[in-house]
Amino acid sequence: MIKENKTQITMPWLAWSSVALFYAYQYILRVFPSIVMPEIMASYQMDASLFGQYSGIYYIGYGLAHLPLGFWIDRIGPRKIMPLCCLLCIVGLAPLMVESIALYPILGRLLMGIGSSGAILGVFKIIRMAFPSSKFSRILGVTVTIGLVGALYGSQPFYHLIQQYNWQVCVFILMIAGFILAIGMCWTLPDVPQPQQEKIPLRLQIREILGNRNVILICIFAGLMVAPLEGFADIWGTEFLMRLYDQDKAQMAFYPSLIFIGMGIGAPLIGALSDQTGRYFTVIIFSGLVMTISFLILLYAPPSLFWLPMILVLIGIFCAYQIPAITKATFFVSERLVGFTTAFVNMVIMMFGYFYHGAIGAMLNLGHDSVKTMYTLADFKMGLSVVPLGLLIGSLGFIWLHFSAQQRSR
Repeated sequence: MIKENKTQITMPWLAWSSVALFYAYQYILRVFPSIVMPEIMASYQMDASLFGQYSGIYYIGYGLAHLPLGFWIDRIGPRKIMPLCCLLCIVGLAPLMVESIALYPILGRLLMGIGSSGAILGVFKIIRMAFPSSKFSRILGVTVTIGLVGALYGSQPFYHLIQQYNWQVCVFILMIAGFILAIGMCWTLPDVPQPQQEKIPLRLQIREILGNRNVILICIFAGLMVAPLEGFADIWGTEFLMRLYDQDKAQMAFYPSLIFIGMGIGAPLIGALSDQTGRYFTVIIFSGLVMTISFLILLYAPPSLFWLPMILVLIGIFCAYQIPAITKATFFVSERLVGFTTAFVNMVIMMFGYFYHGAIGAMLNLGHDSVKTMYTLADFKMGLSVVPLGLLIGSLGFIWLHFSAQQRSR
C-alpha cells in the first residue's frame, strides 16, 4: 500500500520531468544554429539569405504542427505522440551529419520544428492531467525556467563544447540525448487520453477563428513584434554583437541569451500587470514601444558592454507581451473556443519567426558585396533594421485596435 502511494506521488513528477526536459531540449535545437552559423554556411554553401530560410523554416514546422498535434495528443494520449515528436527532432538533425546540398538540412530543420511543437503542448497536457489546477501556474513557471536553461545551454556552453569536438560530433551528441529523452517519455508518460469535452470538429473551429477580425489582427500585430525573440536572440544576435563590439564568439555567445532570461522575468510580471489592470492593449503597446526604442539604441547608438546586458534583459522582459496578446484574443471568442484560440494565436506568432529569419537574411545580402566572404557590421545593421520596423508597425497596429475598441464601447 505504501509502495503504491509512493508510485502515485512520484509518477506525475517523473512524467512532468520528462516533458520539461524535452521542452529544454527543443530550446537547444532552436538556438544552436547561431553558434555553428559559419560551419553550416561553409558546409552547405549557404549565403545569409539561404541560412535565414534554414533557420526560419523551423517556425513554419512549429506553427503548422501546433493544432494537429494538440488534437492528436488529446485523442491518442501523450505517451504515443510525445516520443514520436522527439524522434522527429532526431531525424531532423541527421542531415547535418553528412555534407551535401542545402535542401536536406533545410528539410531536417522543418522536421525539428514539427517535433519541437509537441514539447510545449505536452507540457500543458501533462500538467493538466497529472496535477490539480491550483498548481498549474506554479508548475508551468518552473517548466519555463527549465526551458530557458536549455536556451542558455544552446549558446555559450554549447560553443565551448564545439571547441573541444568537431561540430558534427556535437550534433551527434544532441541526437543521442534526444533518443534517451524519447525512451524516458515512453516509460514515464501516461497512456490514457483524457475524456473529450469539446465535440466541435476541427475545421469548424478554424473557420470560426478565421472569420473573427479581432483575433486575426491580434495575431498579425503580435507576430510583427516577435523578432527580438525569434530572429535576434535565437540566431542572428551573436554574430551581430561580435562585430558590434569587435569580440570573439566565446565572449559574445552568451549575451543574446539574456533576452530569454529577461522573458523569464517578464512573463509573470507582465501577465500579472495586465490581469490586475485589465489594460491589455496598453501593456502590449508600451512593451512594443520600449522594445523599439531599445533596439534602435542597440543598432545605432550602441551602449558599452557594461550597459548591454541591461538593454538585452529589458528587451526580454517586454518580449512577454505575448501573454496579454494571447489573453486579449480570447476575449473576442466564446468560452468553448478559448483553448483553441490560445493555440491558434501562439501558432501564428511563432510562424512569424520564419518571416523574420528570411527577411533578415535577405536584407543582409542586400547590403553585402558578393566579393567579400564575411558579412560586415554594416551588413548586419541593414539586415536587423527589419526588427525595429516590425516592432513599430505592430505597436501602431495595437494602438489602432485600442482606439477602435474604445470607439465601439461608447
